[in-house]
Amino acid sequence: NCKPEEILDKWNTARNNPIEPKIVNSGVCQEEVHLGQDLLEHGGLAEFPVPVSTPGFDNAPYFTAPFWVSKDPDTGINNVGAYRAMIKSPDRLGILNLLPQHLMQHWEKRREKGLPLQAALVISPILTIGLVAVSKIPYGVDEYAIAGGIAGEPVELIRCKTVEIEVPATAEIVIEGEFPT
Repeated sequence: NCKPEEILDKWNTARNNPIEPKIVNSGVCQEEVHLGQDLLEHGGLAEFPVPVSTPGFDNAPYFTAPFWVSKDPDTGINNVGAYRAMIKSPDRLGILNLLPQHLMQHWEKRREKGLPLQAALVISPILTIGLVAVSKIPYGVDEYAIAGGIAGEPVELIRCKTVEIEVPATAEIVIEGEFPT
């Protein structure tokens, strides 16, 4: 909601005036939930039309524009990042995540504690989530708060069903899980 020449000022205002997210009790992303034995009832990940983006190069279908949410296990601060998500089976995803990305730092911290990394893949959240996910925001800054600063209002979050992560309540799809460490 701004002119192109106003983008930098809006971004700087958001960085200097973050708006903390708000937890809500319900959201679009949990209108339909598949858990446990029901997970594969509709084909699991095969239920989604995920393309092979570059035939002859990609070795599997990859979600396009996936945003991964993870949390620092020491501080509880959220990270939202755009990392490729490869479908490995109807109930398993892989992720391309390299140092020094923040999700990898969370993975390392969880590995040192002997715990798997909890994460959630978010598809089609509000636009400001995509903006912060692809930006180089310093480690330890809650990207949801920056997204709220851009929007001028708190991002509405909902608690995941199976992991201790909060995701945008208005996202179209959320896939929850753990990565072994």
